[in-house]
Amino acid sequence: MSSSVRDSSPTERRGLVTGILGLGLAIALLVWTLHDISFDDFAARVQQANLAWFCAAVLLAFLTLPIKVLRWQELLRATGDVPSFGALWHAAAIGLLVNNLLPARAGEFASAYAARELCGRRFSTTFASIVVERVFDGITIIALLAITVIAGGADLSSDVGGVSLLWVGVIGCAAFGGVFLFLCAIAKWPQFFVSKTTEFIAKVTNDTIGERVAALGDGLLLGLGALQTLRRLSLVLSWSILMWLVNTASIWAGFVAFGLGASWHVAVVLQVVIAISVILPPAPGFFGVFEAANRVVLTLYGVVAAAAVSFAVSYHMTLFVISSLIGLWSLWRSKILWSQISRASRASEAP
Repeated sequence: MSSSVRDSSPTERRGLVTGILGLGLAIALLVWTLHDISFDDFAARVQQANLAWFCAAVLLAFLTLPIKVLRWQELLRATGDVPSFGALWHAAAIGLLVNNLLPARAGEFASAYAARELCGRRFSTTFASIVVERVFDGITIIALLAITVIAGGADLSSDVGGVSLLWVGVIGCAAFGGVFLFLCAIAKWPQFFVSKTTEFIAKVTNDTIGERVAALGDGLLLGLGALQTLRRLSLVLSWSILMWLVNTASIWAGFVAFGLGASWHVAVVLQVVIAISVILPPAPGFFGVFEAANRVVLTLYGVVAAAAVSFAVSYHMTLFVISSLIGLWSLWRSKILWSQISRASRASEAP
């Protein structure tokens, strides 16, 4: 073992292991997804795609970014002055860039760090607001899946990768619903949770660590402020619904561009499967997971594998390139160094 590996911190070693796992998973999924796809067939289908519909799909996909920023503004409203739209835009775009370049959803930490630097909020507060965002995302897509089932657009007995949609929904409801209720309980009775946590930490560590944990807890509670009022909850949920409906429209427009003949119901099911799939340690850019999910879901609904893969790769690569360019521009405009973002993405900075 080299001295650099021995001298690395536990956080860095965990990051390395997670990155290797994510990369290995991505390679395995890409090999499976592409193993029987002819390059000539792939290229022909891409050339035959309707450019106008594909551009509409891409534009709709990026329309979700300003909606996400507006939702983030609402979440942080309870922490003081409302952060500017531009500052949160840059923080969100930097997060996209980091997710494209680093594994294991490191962009979530990078976004929180960038928001701290650009908006003057504590890292723990901005990160807590991002956790709430992800919970609302999960609740929204599971609700859309339920609506799709009620509308007759999805059969709960259908298998997706060997797992029925019923179990996908149950797992999603249990995971996101449970976390949501737990966060609401913390927001409702903050002093109880802070005191109990502080007491426990004091018993197993020293006073200094206990004080740092208490300070961190105060920041996290600020980030959960949106869960304390029904009005703010409703606004955040409304932005979440709008964002995922726009994303559904984007995927459906991509279906039309490639002549897949799949309905909006399929776009909803695809969103849910991808959201559940990326709970695993993803590779940079979610490569492998995204393509495999598209192939599994679309072939389930009768789409030819080559057509499904042609759409998935084209759509994914286009969004990857454009989001990376937007993120690079935001990184340059914000004057934040990549070295700072890289450290924050490993969650090593959490003041």
